[in-house]
Amino acid sequence: AMVAAGGLALVVPCYNEEERLRSAAFVSYLAETPTVRLIFVDDGSSDGTVPLLQKLVAAAAGGAELLQLPQNCGKAEAVRRGMLHALESDAQYGAVGFWDSDLATPLSAVAELHSVLCSNPALQMVQGARVALLGRKIRRSPKRHYAGRVFATLASLVLDMPVYDTQCGAKIFRTTPALRTVLTAPFLTRWVFDVEMIARFSALHRTSTTTSSTSTADAKSDAAPPSPSASFEVLTAAGPAAATPAAAASGEALLGGGTESAAETASFEHSIFEFPLHEWVDVAGSKLRLTDVARMAYGLCQIYATYFLHEWPSGEPCTAAQATARRLLFAWGALLCTLLATLAAPLLWWRLL
Repeated sequence: AMVAAGGLALVVPCYNEEERLRSAAFVSYLAETPTVRLIFVDDGSSDGTVPLLQKLVAAAAGGAELLQLPQNCGKAEAVRRGMLHALESDAQYGAVGFWDSDLATPLSAVAELHSVLCSNPALQMVQGARVALLGRKIRRSPKRHYAGRVFATLASLVLDMPVYDTQCGAKIFRTTPALRTVLTAPFLTRWVFDVEMIARFSALHRTSTTTSSTSTADAKSDAAPPSPSASFEVLTAAGPAAATPAAAASGEALLGGGTESAAETASFEHSIFEFPLHEWVDVAGSKLRLTDVARMAYGLCQIYATYFLHEWPSGEPCTAAQATARRLLFAWGALLCTLLATLAAPLLWWRLL
């Protein structure tokens, strides 16, 4: 059956997944979860992935569809086109996300992430985090784990927020105009588009916050300032009985009590929730080469230059003060990360042997 309005659409990018695709798991999940629709995006596969996906979609009885790209464009573009396809459909999904086809993150986690998003209207996205806690089944090779921690540290420096795991292939986004803007143009990076999506959201948030602050300041400057003596007379005449909760809250904001709330609102990081997964198992078949690491590092540099030294999507340079402050912060963080990596290198080498 078709998913009702307000449901969830999940994009599943596929490239040469004939040997790894667990069709039965997808069909079983859709039979038990009619509120979710799966959009499989074939990224120009050269093996038997397409016939396999066609059979899967037919068995899903309307709970899935197949979007075929004429040639291989990379996971970033496959995800972008799949999510745009969902947003442009008539189904009016309340949330759209993407999920790795190897099911390293089991489909049982979809409901957990979606529930967190639905229960907190302030959130724009919920993403899985592979945190190896006692009582959880997180199985990653030591090499990938330590490489992932280094990358996560660098990504945190670029994004200027303490994100733990940007690369987990389990993410769900609330359907908003901002999400449509984020997906409008192709991503600059093919390898770290997850980080780029967060950077785009953050850039839009900074722009909207700056515009809002400017409008508020203009409105205040146009209004006549109240007389200090008159204000004092009103407060003293009203007496303690007039100190309502609303008035007290306003007073706290004026005296600095609302500083924390304002700071939270000014940062996009409070619109993201990282959900510690109960299970994540590294699936054989995916390889991380040295050239891939180099591409990821270059991608982070592209993201920093495009979204933090310039306004987005206008492309206008930031003010000199903003650019200098961000460069200094990034340089200090990179130096600290290099120092820690140098000190930890002997231990990591011993652990990997």
